[in-house]
Amino acid sequence: MFSTLDTLIGSVPAIEAVQKLQQLAQNQMFMPEATGDVHIQLLGMLENLEQPIDAIWVMGMNDHLWPPATDLNPLLPATVQRQLQTPGATPDAQAEFAQKIFSRICNSAHEIMCSWSHYDGDRELRVSPLLAEIPTQAWYLSATSLAETLAQPQAMQFVDDYMAPVYQASEPLKGGSQLIAAQAVCPAWAYYQYRLGAKALEEPSDGLDSMTRGNLVHAVLQHFWLDCKDARTLKHLDHHALNLKIEQAIMQTLNTLKHALPAQLMLLEQRRLQQLIGTWLEVELEREAFTVIACEAQYPIHVAGLDIVCRIDRIDTLDDDSLVIIDYKTGSADPKMSSWTEPRIKEPQLPLYAAIALKDQQVVAVCFAKVNAQESKFTGVADTEGIPNIKPFDQLKNNSTFKGFAQMPTLIANWHASLTL
Repeated sequence: MFSTLDTLIGSVPAIEAVQKLQQLAQNQMFMPEATGDVHIQLLGMLENLEQPIDAIWVMGMNDHLWPPATDLNPLLPATVQRQLQTPGATPDAQAEFAQKIFSRICNSAHEIMCSWSHYDGDRELRVSPLLAEIPTQAWYLSATSLAETLAQPQAMQFVDDYMAPVYQASEPLKGGSQLIAAQAVCPAWAYYQYRLGAKALEEPSDGLDSMTRGNLVHAVLQHFWLDCKDARTLKHLDHHALNLKIEQAIMQTLNTLKHALPAQLMLLEQRRLQQLIGTWLEVELEREAFTVIACEAQYPIHVAGLDIVCRIDRIDTLDDDSLVIIDYKTGSADPKMSSWTEPRIKEPQLPLYAAIALKDQQVVAVCFAKVNAQESKFTGVADTEGIPNIKPFDQLKNNSTFKGFAQMPTLIANWHASLTL
């Protein structure tokens, strides 16, 4: 039927075509074919019964539905339809038509029940005038909704349960350094999140959410440095070779998503990562000699009676075999370090890595690598020069919170004391 409209309306926009299809679907009467021994039939007011019926329930007998509203035929003159009292032409014609249909229904079974609605939302409704002479009986559904059931007063038992169960060594814990951070900020929330498993509801997003995009940046940089390995190799790459290595790292990462994302979205993400990683590597080119010795390395640690696993984004070694710890951040806000000199460290991620996970190593710098389209830079603390934007302790301003520490070992010892209290 839809295809026959071509001869009537010709070519139309897609939106109009959908509207026409919806209109045809609404006007098309459809009833599934009954098979087997049928005990209940759902019929329209104009359908005839094929066999004797025990009882009929006529629903929706409101005055705005039955008799139906006037419905003039658009292909015939309105005055002619009204003069001849054709069905749908006038309210009187509709009333007579509805009365005939209703009389037929009332004589089709031994038991007839009619129902109508009192309200449509806040709008009060009225009964059809065809039911004026029929006795009425108020009937309310006994079934209640879940919300109504929950709203009923229940017998409550109050338990004084202010103390959480003692943590057992066999109890699995997830979260790594984030668990320690949550405990430092709010112990109650740490309990809810990491022992009870409470989490915020996921919010829908168009395409990839920010967490997934951040994980992609981590994975691309991991693949890049596993191939490139050190600053010397990076600095010997010309523009074409560098872009080729970035592209290879991106494709290795996106291959895991090629079946989950549309091709166009994959292409957009590839372009975003190509530009973002290229901009970040320009910052890396400003560094002095280094070699990447670990990416996404896991270190089991025991701290404050807890066994957790730390995942360090990257560890570099310098020419003197000292270590630089790097943690990637892809958000727009600068990572916080203000509590690193306080007795209660609220951002313990990098201090945990340096003071606990790598406590037997010579760590000379811990830093965040902010990889963001708006701004890419290093922030953190270091013993020596060589990392852009990070000054050694002896060059810090007098108002710096780290000015009281002469060198990295002193700061790391302070972190160890704070984290193991």
